[in-house]
Amino acid sequence: MSKWFYRWAPSLGELEDTPENIWGISSYDASKHLYENVVFCGMYGFPDFYSLWQHKGKKVVWWAGDDIRHFKGGYWLDEDGQIRMIPKPLAEWINTYCDNYIENEIERDLLADIGIDARIVQSFLGEISKFPISYKHARVPNVFVSGHPGREEEYGFEYVEKIAKKVPGCIFHLYGAKWKSKLKNIVCHGIVSKDQFNKEIKKYQCGWRPNKRDGFSEILAKSVLMGQHPISRIPYPNINSYNTETILLFYLHLLSFRYCSNTFSADYYRETLNNYPWVKL
Repeated sequence: MSKWFYRWAPSLGELEDTPENIWGISSYDASKHLYENVVFCGMYGFPDFYSLWQHKGKKVVWWAGDDIRHFKGGYWLDEDGQIRMIPKPLAEWINTYCDNYIENEIERDLLADIGIDARIVQSFLGEISKFPISYKHARVPNVFVSGHPGREEEYGFEYVEKIAKKVPGCIFHLYGAKWKSKLKNIVCHGIVSKDQFNKEIKKYQCGWRPNKRDGFSEILAKSVLMGQHPISRIPYPNINSYNTETILLFYLHLLSFRYCSNTFSADYYRETLNNYPWVKL
């Protein structure tokens, strides 16, 4: 197998684990690896594209999700966005010289709109073996949602409030932001450590991802690997998804009748997650 390296966009942030541990590849140093095979993770701004353009070896772009919006809107060349780059020529160059990977059909279509062809592969930058089947049926199912401080609306916290009123038979657990609720069936955990979060969600029955724009979330990955019955606003193979509130409510009400673990979906994702040419399986 050819040796690979990765460049992590500064805006991408921290995920469950690192590419070194999960993909088995090393961090990119342009002064040493200019002619090597490199995965460029995230295209949030012009510095990310410039690093890609400078590279002389094989180039792969691993799109992170929200970076597609940044790219299509035109990279800023000033502080307030008055001077922007036209994305079309950059897209043509990327499509000609790079392989591209995304995680769902929505992202694929967004890139296709500006002329970039991309392959769909779901990823999970976490150790899959740490999330064995642990599902246990609950008469009152527990549903967990996670977000980020200051981005509660994007991650559906307000929508959870609305839905929780209509599904009193479920308990909704909110993580990742300092949220307060008056509803008895919403538990606000706030910001907790990764270890505490992973320990607590093993007792639940469903990870719910309400985001309308997103990559394949760690919430869905962890939930499905543990044999739970996750629900996603964005369609993915072998995961319940919805495009209307009626369908969402149906899946939430159905949770109390999910007596068995979802081993079929868990097995599917154990086989398909991270199926990239640079991953040392």
